[in-house]
Amino acid sequence: MSLYLLGSVIFATAYYAIAVLSVTAGLDNFGIPLLIFLVDLIAGGEGNRLVSGGFNVRWSNPYYYISSIHQGNVFIVSAVAAGLLIVSYIVLLKKGYRNNDQNRRIEQEVWFKNRS
Repeated sequence: MSLYLLGSVIFATAYYAIAVLSVTAGLDNFGIPLLIFLVDLIAGGEGNRLVSGGFNVRWSNPYYYISSIHQGNVFIVSAVAAGLLIVSYIVLLKKGYRNNDQNRRIEQEVWFKNRS
């Protein structure tokens, strides 16, 4: 698998997780991920990329390493994207169970009211 395909999968995974978290929180499914996309684009591109002092070459922007757009380090970005996906899955499951419990209670109340 090429590095470009891996970068695309990482980007799609991160923004899918952000969209799921946004929808689970009751927010917009397009506007909030777009806003986070723009913040990620700006925050990852801030500052000088290379700061050299002799043979010691380093990146001056630490967010560049975890940005899903710029992808300074593929391994760190993939771990962050996977972590976001796992968190969004857990939050979605908990909200789904909570809604199912509420719906079940409402159905039981309606059933008891109709019975009497």
